[in-house]
Amino acid sequence: MTDPKGMWSAKGEAVLYNGKNLTGPGLWKTRALPLQYAQLQKLAFASDDQTRAEFAADVFTPTFFRGSLQIDEAGGPADTYVKTEGWGKGVLWVNGYNLGRYWEAEGPQHALYLPAPLLKAGANELILLELDAPKAAGSRTLEFDIKPDFSGKPAPTCNGAVAKAGDQLQMYTCSSALMASQQWDFDSSGRIVLASTAAHATDGALAARAADAGLCVSIGPKKDPTYGFPLAQIEPCSSDASQQLAHTTDANHFIRNAAKDVCLDVSNHDKAEGAPVGFYHCTAASGNEMFTVQDTPTHHVQLVVKETGKCVTVC
Repeated sequence: MTDPKGMWSAKGEAVLYNGKNLTGPGLWKTRALPLQYAQLQKLAFASDDQTRAEFAADVFTPTFFRGSLQIDEAGGPADTYVKTEGWGKGVLWVNGYNLGRYWEAEGPQHALYLPAPLLKAGANELILLELDAPKAAGSRTLEFDIKPDFSGKPAPTCNGAVAKAGDQLQMYTCSSALMASQQWDFDSSGRIVLASTAAHATDGALAARAADAGLCVSIGPKKDPTYGFPLAQIEPCSSDASQQLAHTTDANHFIRNAAKDVCLDVSNHDKAEGAPVGFYHCTAASGNEMFTVQDTPTHHVQLVVKETGKCVTVC
């Protein structure tokens, strides 16, 4: 398996760090860590109190953890799976055997197979190298299960937090729980305003408001990391109007920015929860650029993607 990582040398194009050119011989060295069990046994592990203090720090650094699994003499060992829920990314050893790598944010496995022959009655040593930070201090535990977990990459969630300038537009299932993140208004100038951020009259129509009130759908400046087109995000409605003006008069229900000649677009026909929404050149009859402007009981609208039936969401 080809699985390259890191920077092996400064050959080729310049490598910059905080604007400083690091290119050149001798400016850094790459060293492999074999991580043989004999090396791990020589590690000086801190006390639990010291470990707690490390977790309280703002910055987490790669850390080795050691624990013990007690198995009764009567029952003896059996095949099991070690669950890595709550951890980040790293490697696990049991009694000197490397069980493999885990990466909770990506999967596909979230439990490492531990066959019975690697275990013994009595105390069993577990050593874990954590490269990212566990989710919480209370996550410094490992659980065991009788079944595997190949649930894959966890589905993204949107918690409906209060929107702020710079938040990106994504596609999520339309839900009343996300009302504040999924309901919009078109103001008189053609901008798309997140309804929860604008001043409204009691009937729900846009009230007269200062030019800088509310957050409007804007083109960029962030870009899709894979395809490079500008992402859709919300910015103060007082921002550059050419980045915000849109209309839906096209027969195909495009949401088009005429100044830039681009349309609102779900990235690469992605149908998954959390799919990024950006602006791309308008493509005739492309389902990921076609939207239904759907009225709601609150007299605001949802922007529903015709290809999936899901809603444009600030998250």
